[in-house]
Amino acid sequence: HNVISYPGVDQIKKLIEGLVNNPGSRRHIVNAWNPAEADNVALPPCHVLFQLGVDKARDQINMTMYQRSADFFLGVPFNIASYCMLLHMIVNEVNGMLGIPLYTAGNFHHAIGDAHIYVNHAEQIVQQYAQSSDYLPAQLDLTGFSLFDPKPENIRIINHSKAPMIAGKVAI
Repeated sequence: HNVISYPGVDQIKKLIEGLVNNPGSRRHIVNAWNPAEADNVALPPCHVLFQLGVDKARDQINMTMYQRSADFFLGVPFNIASYCMLLHMIVNEVNGMLGIPLYTAGNFHHAIGDAHIYVNHAEQIVQQYAQSSDYLPAQLDLTGFSLFDPKPENIRIINHSKAPMIAGKVAI
């Protein structure tokens, strides 16, 4: 195989600069799929791309994420939580660059190409569903957190009641 090498692009930096300088653009996209490498990795990215859009009427930034393959037990809950957190982080960066808290995090839309539950996760899915309403989701305080200088100590978890761990094996 001849692999074509391209210079790196800081997609997150370009995204945030685009949201600040051209909020009405429809090109606020981050792509995880590298066609030159897709056949040379153990598992190509499941969450392939995300796009942000500014809703000027509501002063919100919305996110749509496309996921080509979704393990509904292990992957999807983590993907939803991490992309919603990323949306909030991006909004914080945009507001920081603007110098005012103009935007809030809006809607998260999740498009899935192939959703599946593995047979060896059936018991875990039943257990997860049974306990899902018993625990509060975590709320995050991202005050002072920066994507460009990330420090975990600048993330505070609020009102989180921890559910018991449900183990499952990742399928590749």
